Amino acid sequence: MKTYIVLYTFTYAALGAFLPLIGQYLRFIGFSGAQIGSVVSAGTAVAIFANIFWGKLYNRSENKKNFVLKLSLAAASVCVCLYFVDSYVIFLLAFCLLYFYQAPAVSLIDAMALEDGQSFGAVRKWGALSFAFGVFFAGKLADILGLHVIFFLYGGCFLVVAFNLLISGAGLKNTSGASSEFGIFKNGKLHCGEKT
Repeated sequence: MKTYIVLYTFTYAALGAFLPLIGQYLRFIGFSGAQIGSVVSAGTAVAIFANIFWGKLYNRSENKKNFVLKLSLAAASVCVCLYFVDSYVIFLLAFCLLYFYQAPAVSLIDAMALEDGQSFGAVRKWGALSFAFGVFFAGKLADILGLHVIFFLYGGCFLVVAFNLLISGAGLKNTSGASSEFGIFKNGKLHCGEKT
């Protein structure tokens, strides 16, 4: 369970540090309200299709831990790169790419927890607590260092997630999506707690 506590703590701390403040950051670098809205909504739209796409590949993966590890590394890398972008079009595309990796990484940690037989409520509560802490901590740090700090907090948290996956045994009880007891993704659809 300790592995999943770390996964949920740092995944949701990253989201809490980044998502509530991204609008303020974009306003700070000169984006209009319409541009900010389009960036955020585009990321959400991409997440819908990303979950379906990566969910299918996850079910076929023989090493699910490494699968989620690579998504976490990709999300961390893209987010840090966003700091160096001030063009609306490029930021929009990169933000969509971030959600393409981030959204399934979060969802598939849920899948791993269920497949490993974890008490979902017991580990998921750490995500809720960490999101709230991430919002508070990032806000305080942004007041001191500037809003750009959210990119590095996000990237650092997801690097911790990736490292934890690297050294842990999470996601190893079921190595085939077809034989998992709690296949959360089946044929691109969500099936929580349903045997496959």
